[in-house]
Amino acid sequence: MKGLTTAATTPGVATDRCRRWGNVLYWLLMAVGCAVFMLMNFYTTVKEDDLFHSMIGGGSGRPINSLLDVLRSWVEYYRYDARTANLISFTFNGILGKTTFNICNTLVFGLMAHLLSRLATGRNSAMALVMLFTYMVTAMPVPGETLLWATGSFNYMWAFTAALLFIAYLLWHRDARIGWPKALVVLLLSLLAGGINEGTTFGVFGGLVLYFLLHRDRVDRAVVIAMTGYLLGVLLLLTCPGAWDRASSEVAHDAGAMSLLATRCRLLLSQSLHYVTPAAAALCVMVPMAVRRWRGAIWGTPFPWIFVVLVAFAFVVGKNQARLYFPASMAGFILVVMAAHLLARRWWLRLAVVIAGLALCLLHYPHNIRTMQRYQSFFDGVERSITSSPDSQVVLRAQNFTDYSRFVKYFNFDSW
Repeated sequence: MKGLTTAATTPGVATDRCRRWGNVLYWLLMAVGCAVFMLMNFYTTVKEDDLFHSMIGGGSGRPINSLLDVLRSWVEYYRYDARTANLISFTFNGILGKTTFNICNTLVFGLMAHLLSRLATGRNSAMALVMLFTYMVTAMPVPGETLLWATGSFNYMWAFTAALLFIAYLLWHRDARIGWPKALVVLLLSLLAGGINEGTTFGVFGGLVLYFLLHRDRVDRAVVIAMTGYLLGVLLLLTCPGAWDRASSEVAHDAGAMSLLATRCRLLLSQSLHYVTPAAAALCVMVPMAVRRWRGAIWGTPFPWIFVVLVAFAFVVGKNQARLYFPASMAGFILVVMAAHLLARRWWLRLAVVIAGLALCLLHYPHNIRTMQRYQSFFDGVERSITSSPDSQVVLRAQNFTDYSRFVKYFNFDSW
């Protein structure tokens, strides 16, 4: 009958029901993903830099026992490396310990995943989460170094999460007339975020500058204060003598300009294809220029600009080290998720992506976790042989682990 409409057939009610079930699936996947990530953290062993950062100034032989020692360590280490990530590393490796790190690292991972979903799709997207889990186990640059290894995680995953928090504040803040007490807090936190690691923050700052130059109507007092703090963090990195020494050591001075340019172009193309998302993101950046209805959805955000500057930074550095491509790959991944969200408008398409991604995860994660467990047993066995050896013999014979997992940063042992 014309006047009778059941709740089940009302489009608005059906949409609300789908959204509620989507949220349930999202948080269920988040809980399972964080639980698996926590397990992998406990199977990740301590590495050489973690031991190095457990001592005052790094390598002094004097253990860090207090927050004062943490500050002293960072000040002593400043001439070599001014990253604020070192403050975090000295704190965890020197005071809080590995178990506390495992818990905090899982929380940061969950925060990164949630921010990525919200910034890329504007909602709690189960599809975005599953795409992230799938990318980690298939093509992400060395997740054992960038996500799980303590010192590496501070410099890459924590740095990228801090950048996402900073971007989220710039886009979502509601305090255009920010007061001075809050302004000082925003300035300090932005400085710490801007100085965490140059591999992420240089590209993020450059991309945001380009974005706000083209969207000057979105600039207010809060944006100016936050960007000023972030710039101070970037300048902190630039004033470090060790940063310039590292930069100069990576330039092939004996090569001609054309040879150097060709080598770096080949390296950038190779790494972009190898890690998938930079190459895919390049298409996601170019296609919306021709498709008007996508133009605002992609180019109306800071991420294309951030991606372009991060790729340019990787080209300038020109170093064939996998973890250096993590920031550009993650920025590219966000663009890929944006494009997938625009393409998969139907709920069943998104469900298909979720099912396919979960199938890949079930195929790959169990093997990787078993390999991590075997490596931990191998590592513990070597430690026992070292501690039981006479003082004059540190390692009796070379020992190497032959199995492979992309979630393991190998620390092979050799005779001395």
